[in-house]
Amino acid sequence: MKGVTFGNIHTSEFGIYLSSVTIGEAAVKSNYLDIPGTGGSLDLTDFFGSTVYENRKITLKFTFPQRNEELLSVYSSFQQAVHGKHFDSIILDDDSDYHYIGRVSVGTLKKGVISTVTVECECEPYKYSNTENLVEIIVSDVEFPTEWLYGDVTGNGIVNSTDLSEMKRLIGKRTYESKSALRADFDFDGVVTEADRNALEVYISGGSQLSFKDYVISNSALLELKNCKRVTIDFGEAPVKVTFSVKEISNTRLWELRVDNIPEFTLWGYEEYSTYLSGTHEIMIATANTNTTGVFEVKWNSVGMF
Repeated sequence: MKGVTFGNIHTSEFGIYLSSVTIGEAAVKSNYLDIPGTGGSLDLTDFFGSTVYENRKITLKFTFPQRNEELLSVYSSFQQAVHGKHFDSIILDDDSDYHYIGRVSVGTLKKGVISTVTVECECEPYKYSNTENLVEIIVSDVEFPTEWLYGDVTGNGIVNSTDLSEMKRLIGKRTYESKSALRADFDFDGVVTEADRNALEVYISGGSQLSFKDYVISNSALLELKNCKRVTIDFGEAPVKVTFSVKEISNTRLWELRVDNIPEFTLWGYEEYSTYLSGTHEIMIATANTNTTGVFEVKWNSVGMF
């Protein structure tokens, strides 16, 4: 019997079968601005970079072959299992490579020679592939970004006292706020601090053998470096749920996640973190310090659009 899988529940468990499916439109979230004195309207639908869509409604009609008391019992059990619940996976047997995400509402039982029930699913606009994408990130040492000359805060190709003066102005700035702040963040903690300034001051005065140009640090006493790894991932055009998790970790239970060099938060042990992302992003995962290592996983399901 053709049916639907809600989470890990297939409708065949209730002895019912799917008699019809209506997949509603994922309407465009259009936005038009009427400007007085001009013809037509200004189309702002793509103002934030891409077209987005409203939720779509999927209507499922099920036939209940049971009779009398058995019919009422099955209907009650079916309601108990799915009514009002949100499912991260709703799979139609006829489209088994993809799943929808949404909340389910079980309608009224219409008793007759052939009894039927209509189920409404308020779903996200996209359907998602059942084949999970997986990127494994191995964190075993410090990975220095190759695009910056660290200490060259002004970006003129050399490191001198002018950079030190500029760094003093940047104390407290997050690295995503400017390229100067990113070049000033020696210890890669996402913010320009006095520790960064002190390291640069010692370097300029010749009191340390820090070599920022080729990213070799022979004396890291001034810096609390972390083992870290950066990868660039394209998650596709539409927002998808991305989950970050630990596969294995050594000598620590702390790890840090950043997306596009913006700190998210520090996680503990085998905690997972999920968020919605679209497009290309730089993912950085760091462990507690240079004596710690770990293997981490990034998982998401590609969007099957419509």
